[in-house]
Amino acid sequence: MSPDGSAIAFSALGDLWLLPLRPNAQPVQLTNDPFVDLDPAWSPDGKSLVFSTDRGGNMDLWTLDLSTRTAKQLTHEKGPATSAAWSPSGTQIAYLLDRRIVRTIALLRPNDAPATHGSPNAQDSGRPTWGSDGRAFATGQLFHYS
Repeated sequence: MSPDGSAIAFSALGDLWLLPLRPNAQPVQLTNDPFVDLDPAWSPDGKSLVFSTDRGGNMDLWTLDLSTRTAKQLTHEKGPATSAAWSPSGTQIAYLLDRRIVRTIALLRPNDAPATHGSPNAQDSGRPTWGSDGRAFATGQLFHYS
């Protein structure tokens, strides 16, 4: 759901779509390419989406500027980067690497390496959720014990 509640971003058929929430509105296709585009998340200002895609050769995070439809690669991971979530200020993005390692990137310092958080022993993690002040985030993690 967009921050202002006017639209929903979703993935279908390997592409990103936008559904305006008004009577008789039709979905708008945002991407149309041979790559797999998944898991869109809105920026706090509603001007961009962050999403996972394999268009760079690996499942990484990219942003899509909704006014220009310009896509820009954010991560260059060795494993799949998914489940991105913007911080409330829009200055950081938390995401999952290999569905288990939680990382953050600082958008104002694009040359900094992603920071790693949590336990490296987790087997599965849920999408990070930021607190309202943007100073912390939470994620569920599954630890196998048998």
